[in-house]
Amino acid sequence: MKKIIALCIVAVLAITTASAKKYDVALGLATGFEYGPSLKVNFSDNFTLINDLAFVLMPNTVFGANGGSFNMGWMGLIDNANLAYEKRLATGRNIDCSILAGGGLSLGYADLGQAPGGKFGINGLIGFEADMTNTPIEFTFDFRPGYAMLFANGGAMHGLDWAFVLAVRYTF
Repeated sequence: MKKIIALCIVAVLAITTASAKKYDVALGLATGFEYGPSLKVNFSDNFTLINDLAFVLMPNTVFGANGGSFNMGWMGLIDNANLAYEKRLATGRNIDCSILAGGGLSLGYADLGQAPGGKFGINGLIGFEADMTNTPIEFTFDFRPGYAMLFANGGAMHGLDWAFVLAVRYTF
């Protein structure tokens, strides 16, 4: 048992000391089609978790139900969690730039206008990050295309789910 604990400690130290990022956790706000707190956790040089608990205001989107399709807008409160691969592009004089690619899930409440309901979705994530090297601030801009199911009145509607998100976070 002692050997397993020692091995786990060595593995954690190896992962954290190998990280080229100057921070492990960043907390801030997301805006765009999502508004709310945003958390980013770096697991290693290249893998990160981005989690937004957000109020969502979606513009008109095409949904299908009962063999037909229609345009509708919706709003709600969702938790959107994404695992992403992060690749550092360049280190500038006072800025580090990276690109992000990954995907995740969203789950929450949806107000469809007629009745409240639920929301489940899967999405991709393609983004750009800028870290300020002299200040503990980072900016992330990403596009999240995906598939959503909205549930209300015992039925489900499905369609394209997408968002543009700009996040500003304080790094720890």
